[in-house]
Formats: sequence, structure tokens, C-alpha cells
Amino acid sequence: MDRAAKFAIFLLLAFLPHSAPAADKPPQRTAREALKPFNDLIGSWRAVGSPEGNPLTGRKVTWQETIRWEWQFKDNDAWLK
Repeated sequence: MDRAAKFAIFLLLAFLPHSAPAADKPPQRTAREALKPFNDLIGSWRAVGSPEGNPLTGRKVTWQETIRWEWQFKDNDAWLK
């Protein structure tokens, strides 16, 4: 392979990644769209807790907890509360 062919291949490879059209980029998602997979977590949750230890000791120490998750939105920002 002569120098001209090597140079042509070099130029092709050097500028090939930059020649991709801008339409191939994924569109920017809003915070609301990005958080949609987590909608199943929103709402009230009830749970029962117990301390770590040996369950054979016979002591039954438990407590109940209630947890509530909701979305908060402000402008283009979103978070869980």
C-alpha cells in the first residue's frame, strides 16, 4: 500500500466518527419521563420491623412502620419526597 492510500485511509478514519448526523442522538427526556419507571413505588407502604438476632429466643419484638412516597416537581426538576 502506498503512502497516498494510507493517508486517505487515515483521513477517512479520523473524520468518520464526526460525520454521524445529529438526528442519531436520542432525544433529551424530561425529569417526569425519566422517572416513569419508578411510579410503582409511589404511595403508602406498611411494613413490620424486628431487630436482628436469634429468632429462637422466644422474644417477639416487632414494630409497624408506615412510609409514604410522592413526587415533587418544580420547573424541570423532580424528586421523591
